[in-house]
Amino acid sequence: MREFLLREFGTTKVSCVDKELLREKLEGGKLIERIGYRRQVGLVAHREVIKKGQVFRKELLHSDKLESAQRNQSYCFPCLHYSVSEGAGYLQVRVSCKTGRSGSVGIRTVDAEATAPKDYQAVDEVLEFKEGKANYKDVKVLIVDDENWEPDEDFFVELYDVDTLKRLNGDDTRTRVTIIDDDRPGVLAFEQQGRVRHPGNQPECRIRVVRLHANDGVISVKYRTVQVDNSARTATPGVDYEETSGTLEFDHRESEKEIVVPILARENENGEPRDEIFGVQLFEAQPVAVKVSKKDICMVEIVTDAETKKQAEALQQLLLKIN
Repeated sequence: MREFLLREFGTTKVSCVDKELLREKLEGGKLIERIGYRRQVGLVAHREVIKKGQVFRKELLHSDKLESAQRNQSYCFPCLHYSVSEGAGYLQVRVSCKTGRSGSVGIRTVDAEATAPKDYQAVDEVLEFKEGKANYKDVKVLIVDDENWEPDEDFFVELYDVDTLKRLNGDDTRTRVTIIDDDRPGVLAFEQQGRVRHPGNQPECRIRVVRLHANDGVISVKYRTVQVDNSARTATPGVDYEETSGTLEFDHRESEKEIVVPILARENENGEPRDEIFGVQLFEAQPVAVKVSKKDICMVEIVTDAETKKQAEALQQLLLKIN
């Protein structure tokens, strides 16, 4: 983003850029509002590290920082931005009545990146305040804890007029809730780190892919066979093996899968043993939080196994004696 701002506007500060012009260049204003807001509450450079199942709730921005003209005169959210972990299960959102008099106000959730009922349970109710009683009420919003990784997502809670159903005026009548994902999809790697030696007389080469460190949610990764280089030892697709590609899909808690590459039988000239090499590559893991090991290519060496070679040599010796 910094590079884009510098290239298009000659500055790296969002505050110095005409937002309408920036919206036009980005084809929408949502990103700009999100960047500005996260700068305001300090989320750009810091993201809470949440363990699986950890109960985490935090207030990030309070309405007492607003100017008087920005506030509603009757009702408000004392906190304008909450963050909550999936594992917390729920969030209590506080609503304050500033007048101390009897009255009613509506409260409802509004979808953003997070949507109901997939990520949270929607709320739409009327709060009744009584004169002489507590001047605040807490509303519980249930958070859905699923097993699939997804980026941190927001939704909103807003106050509205019970007669017109319109949101109340004021910047303190809407609060943002950020759901922090606690799922860990893991790292994908080849089980055998070194070169795989595969006998040329066996028609299928099976290469195991394992999911390390964690195994939350459904994930996938693409794979394909690749030629290593142009040397004499490089295996040729259609001659030494069948060119193969596809997608491995891991279910929740599933930790290993196999890639199967058909090996083509053939004889070398002068009875020389087979010695060809090709690679199998992992790429484009999904979702984006899934990492592929730096060793994303498994080298496969097609060889003539010792027992087959011994039998062939014995047969050759027998034929020589017969002749």
